[in-house]
Amino acid sequence: MSMRQFFLLSILWVSSGAVSANTPLVDVTINHQAYSFETAPRLAEVLKPLAEQDDWYWPATRLYRANSPFIEQQRQQTLDFIAQLINTTDMPLKALLAQLHVDIKSWNLAERVPLTIDYDLARTVPAFNPRFEKGSYQLFIAKRPTDVHFWGAIPITVSLPHRSAAPASSYITELQQNQFKDTDRVFIMQPDGEVIEVGVQLWNKQHIEIMPGSMVFIPFATHWFTSELTELNRQLLALAVHRIY
Repeated sequence: MSMRQFFLLSILWVSSGAVSANTPLVDVTINHQAYSFETAPRLAEVLKPLAEQDDWYWPATRLYRANSPFIEQQRQQTLDFIAQLINTTDMPLKALLAQLHVDIKSWNLAERVPLTIDYDLARTVPAFNPRFEKGSYQLFIAKRPTDVHFWGAIPITVSLPHRSAAPASSYITELQQNQFKDTDRVFIMQPDGEVIEVGVQLWNKQHIEIMPGSMVFIPFATHWFTSELTELNRQLLALAVHRIY
């Protein structure tokens, strides 16, 4: 190797090292706007650029870790399980499962980070101001939602206006009826990521208000194929937690 070649290689090595040193430690896309941090930021620092620009509804704020491979593996596992059920059932359950299969393929997914997000809390209470780990994130901040969304053992996702102080059971009568949905309970997926099982019949009714922006999962009635649909309900809930909507 000539001295000239050695000198050029040395420059390339130093240059590549400098690029690596300046590579952002944390990337956060907030409402589709990109921010980079060369040191691990705390939550308040991440929220600050947009926190005071509007009247945000912090309970509906959602944080996701991008590029997590296990989420796509989980999606494929659920799709494969639904495909198996389609091959072993008859109409009209087959058609309902086929539509669900199509819907899940189109979901935008990322790993949900279970975190209470509130700018005022993050600024004043250290426990609510954690430091971000290295990686890429997606953060969604929104104004107060106006709808509640219902999905699962119904033909299509239905959005209904949010009703203040109304229990989950008050929405159910407006959903299309079919023999395959569980009529005793629903699962409320609150915008903050909490999942609550709620009874909706007279004998088990619970007065739990649905937060605006919630996704409400209508489970499949398990008396049709007890073990298979019980497992399907479990997989759907586990996957939907990571859905970006």
